[in-house]
Amino acid sequence: DVATLRQVLPPSTAGFGNASNPKALLYFWKFDLQNRSRPAANMNQQFIGINVYLSEGNRGAVAVDHRAAQGSTVQDAIIWANDASAGLFGGAGSGGSHVGVTVIGGRFGLNFADTQPVPTAVGFTLINQTCAGIVYCGGMAMTVVGTTIQSHSAVADRGYAAIVAGVCSVVLCTIKQRSFRADTEVN
Repeated sequence: DVATLRQVLPPSTAGFGNASNPKALLYFWKFDLQNRSRPAANMNQQFIGINVYLSEGNRGAVAVDHRAAQGSTVQDAIIWANDASAGLFGGAGSGGSHVGVTVIGGRFGLNFADTQPVPTAVGFTLINQTCAGIVYCGGMAMTVVGTTIQSHSAVADRGYAAIVAGVCSVVLCTIKQRSFRADTEVN
């Protein structure tokens, strides 16, 4: 059920088909006078209560790219990623956070390979990603609190991992993962 406030990417939209070159449907940014991206200055940009539907055939699509700092958030949203690259790309850290987001499908639920320092994800539900629920590659700890990661997808890659991270604090989370030998559940 898609809520009244929503963004929809139609099936097989031109420019969103290349999984090797992901492209965001919604991109938040801050540029300086030389037109260079400055995510540390990307402050107080909020995406709240808007759902996103990425239709099939958009393997390179990312619903929201929101690498940002203080006061910035993606909050109270549902993202249907289907066969897309990711639901959410770019972590909000340095005083920002992403809260209460559900991502269904996609290769990655949260792809924080490019993020602000110390990103925070609270109250997420990540369902049926094919590669990983969360990917984080930052140099400082990411905090994940009150999050459920569930993969029972029949199309999950054999190398599926709920969380792929260097430094990560995981607090009060539930991970339900389908093993290729037997079903397992880790709490």
